[in-house]
Amino acid sequence: MSENNNIVSLSHKIEIYPNKKAKTHFRKAFGCSRLAYNWGLAKWQEYYKQGIKKTHLDLKKEFNAIKKFNFLLCMKSVNMPRNNLSLI
Repeated sequence: MSENNNIVSLSHKIEIYPNKKAKTHFRKAFGCSRLAYNWGLAKWQEYYKQGIKKTHLDLKKEFNAIKKFNFLLCMKSVNMPRNNLSLI
């Protein structure tokens, strides 16, 4: 028997209590994440039907090229000021 069967997985459960502003930010961020995932999935399926093989990196480059024009509202709504992101 190999030694690799004895792997121990450690995890931590962290609970946060966001204020109203943070909840709003999380909703917008998760919405943008969903939008990017769904866009990528739709493109992947479209290319698959056409017989074109694209990697996830190709799709990422394509999304990054168009997000400033097609998804500007989503990208602007997620930006938080730097002072809110500090760990101090």
